[in-house]
Amino acid sequence: MAGQNWDWRAECAETGVVLRIRRDDGPDILTFTEAGGLARSGLNSAGIGLTANALECDRDYQRGTGVPLPFIRRKVLESAYLAQAVRTIFATPKLGSNHMAVSHARIDGGGGEAFGFECAPDETFWLAPERGVYVHANHWIAEAARAKVKDTGLAETPCSIYRDKRVREQLTRKLDGGRGRLTLEDFRQAFFDDYTSPWSVCRPPRPNNRGALVATAAMILMRPGEGHLEACPMPALNKRFTTYSLTPDGVAQKQAAE
Repeated sequence: MAGQNWDWRAECAETGVVLRIRRDDGPDILTFTEAGGLARSGLNSAGIGLTANALECDRDYQRGTGVPLPFIRRKVLESAYLAQAVRTIFATPKLGSNHMAVSHARIDGGGGEAFGFECAPDETFWLAPERGVYVHANHWIAEAARAKVKDTGLAETPCSIYRDKRVREQLTRKLDGGRGRLTLEDFRQAFFDDYTSPWSVCRPPRPNNRGALVATAAMILMRPGEGHLEACPMPALNKRFTTYSLTPDGVAQKQAAE
């Protein structure tokens, strides 16, 4: 399973779309993105899942060439194998920093893998899940990255240091509760966390330090091995999800999250 709260400009809650892409030269793709975008969060028919979020460091936009991040995310989702997705992240030059979490679930239900990649323009640092759980917000957490790059984003998103901690603790508590496995409902409950709102995991619209109105524009939940994606716009104000499927007869349907 994979999921994300996408924090961005509040008006983008009205411009998010889900694309179902049929391909003749690789796996089909289901991705949530901005209208006109190539890919953001998503999955493909090979069981690859992707989420991505912003990072900032002192190396950003200092080099003359680099591939825009939407192209990299789309290339990851075009991968038939986890190794191909990892190679795309490591081998593609970038202008600015970004974090990408990439997972693979075997279509036959035989398990999977997941990794996180903190990308500076000229270097990539990778992380693995702990006890089967991987959580990331908007600050650098890899020890090597924290020793080598200056985090310039925390001044704008200081809540990042506890948002990932709270989600990780909630998911770990569910595992320790005896079930031994997580569900998308566990993800949903953790992502709706409103501790210190509006500086929260699930944030309602508020002005940022630059004068723009920001919010959790969408919540996305996925089971990549099943081709299943759920999206909820502006979840701090709206609890209704639309479910999408990669299968030919998959029809979007509304469901309430209490």
